Amino acid sequence: MTEMILFDLERKINNNYFKSKNELIKYIELLRKNPQIDVNIFNKKVKQLLDLYDKLNTTDLSLNMEGYTDVKLDGSNYIVSSDEDKVLKTDGNHGDLSKEFKSIQNEIVANNKDGKVNADMVFDHMEEYKKESSSLMPLSNLNVNIINREMLDKIRFFIGNQNINIFDYKVDINNGFFFNTVTDELFEVRRNPQTLKYEIYKGGEAVYKSETFENNSGYSVNEVSDIPELSDEELMKYQARTDLSYEQRRIIEEELERRKQKNKPKTRVLRLNPLEGNRAAFIKSSLLIIIITISSIMCALLLLLLK
Repeated sequence: MTEMILFDLERKINNNYFKSKNELIKYIELLRKNPQIDVNIFNKKVKQLLDLYDKLNTTDLSLNMEGYTDVKLDGSNYIVSSDEDKVLKTDGNHGDLSKEFKSIQNEIVANNKDGKVNADMVFDHMEEYKKESSSLMPLSNLNVNIINREMLDKIRFFIGNQNINIFDYKVDINNGFFFNTVTDELFEVRRNPQTLKYEIYKGGEAVYKSETFENNSGYSVNEVSDIPELSDEELMKYQARTDLSYEQRRIIEEELERRKQKNKPKTRVLRLNPLEGNRAAFIKSSLLIIIITISSIMCALLLLLLK
């Protein structure tokens, strides 16, 4: 019975019986409820039949792909979700995003009793079971407290490009990817292995090279948190550079002054209580009077003895 139903289903697909893939999926779910069907045999065949439908109906738009973009970067392919702000590394071919999504959709439908499977469910399934994923953050509103030093340097270098509008970009702080939400382009900042300087890559080649945020001395001072790692000598040497911004110079000067005040020898000033001072003066005056009185008595006695 199961084989006959599957044979009939395949015949209907070949004859374009279904107006859309969603209609086909609903029909499959209806067949699953037939008590005469062996579900295990049925499900194994369903994936093949759905793939057959996709092969015959390449223009079917039942699976809404809006919000998902496939991009290529240095030999690897990625899927970007604009709605979820996530990037998935994929084994699929660049330009075959719809084909890959439909294949995963068919796999889910074949093992799922819930019916319709949309693009969001496909993406979530890919993230959970098949792909390396990472999150995107708006470049214009970053939480620097969760970004490591190397990634901060990459971000500074990237925004140093005069052609970059930070409000058009989101960044993957784990891999150094920058996604342009306007053009759907993916960039990466990494060091050139020969020059050890940062470069911006798109596809498989460097598209932007600059030393705007490169540092010949190996130091980078753009925030107060960067400064404590440098000694006084290193900080003063860095201060002598001519390419620092006003803000950078201000930060350095404030830090040097703070260290100067911190290391300045402290002079202890002894302050007496006014009452204690008066008491001491009173004791000294009383002692002087006693001495004078005793001296006067002794002088008087001596004069009496001499008479």
